[in-house]
Amino acid sequence: MNGDDDAGPYGAGCRAFTADLRRVDWPNKFQPKILEKYDGTIDLEEFLQIYMTSIQAVGGGGAKVMANNFHVTLRGSARSWLMNLPAGSVHSWADLSEQFVANFAGSITRPSMESDLHTVHQRDDKTLRQYIQRFNQVRNTIPLIPPTSVILTFKQGLPDQRLRGKLGIHIIETVAKLFALDDKYAREAEAQALPPPRETTAQQEEKHPRPGKGQGKKEQEKSCCRAGSGGP
Repeated sequence: MNGDDDAGPYGAGCRAFTADLRRVDWPNKFQPKILEKYDGTIDLEEFLQIYMTSIQAVGGGGAKVMANNFHVTLRGSARSWLMNLPAGSVHSWADLSEQFVANFAGSITRPSMESDLHTVHQRDDKTLRQYIQRFNQVRNTIPLIPPTSVILTFKQGLPDQRLRGKLGIHIIETVAKLFALDDKYAREAEAQALPPPRETTAQQEEKHPRPGKGQGKKEQEKSCCRAGSGGP
């Protein structure tokens, strides 16, 4: 294998990696799909899990491949952090991922907790659809929340006792069923809130006939009758 100097003045790969770590055999047709680049604001563990899965999916599961491809998944300050680490300070993928987590652990927003969901209520000026959307925005940020908690908390956030009663007549054991029912009731509420359809001109004239309209025809019928009977 050629030495690092053969690759130019900067060497091959990230200079923070040791020479041994930079010696990597890339798989044939290695083209991983990186769905989202890390910029210091998203969940670290989720990002690393998705990254490693995407590398393994295209046959690049080796630790050296993961390490040497990692810089292309970063952007902004995250990429600058990696490229400015001291030369030779990263010895393995495990070393890199450990330093990565340690550096950015304090920069992300903490996941929400189940108690955060209890603060979501349907306000008087919000529709049921808007409440469902806001509730789900918060729910999706809470890891491992039990379905029973989701169902109970959603019902507690409803101010409409009539709607609570509608939900209460159903046996709801899954979140999917809860929101299927909620969507049905939201559609009903949206339909009721629509303005009534405008009447056609014919419908308006039928309800409110104009004075004299139709009298000409009646007079013609009377005239025909008198003519047929020979009367004046």
